[in-house]
Amino acid sequence: MLGAIYGAIVGSRFELSGFNEYDFPMFHPSCHFAEDTLMTLAVALTLVVTRNNRDNYKNTLIRNMKDITHKHPNFGWEKMFYA
Repeated sequence: MLGAIYGAIVGSRFELSGFNEYDFPMFHPSCHFAEDTLMTLAVALTLVVTRNNRDNYKNTLIRNMKDITHKHPNFGWEKMFYA
């Protein structure tokens, strides 16, 4: 989970840029948390809350994703995400 979160933040400044180099500073001032970061946090929260209850996992995940989306409505969510 931490690797996915770090990767989303570090890669945020390159999103949709076509950048494909391997030598760059990891945490640059223009790095920021992104929608991928928020959805990873929703998954992590769901895993903690549901523990081994797989029956409730799907509904809890959907609720957590919606909650995070509503807390950050102007975050650049794509139309397809809302669909």
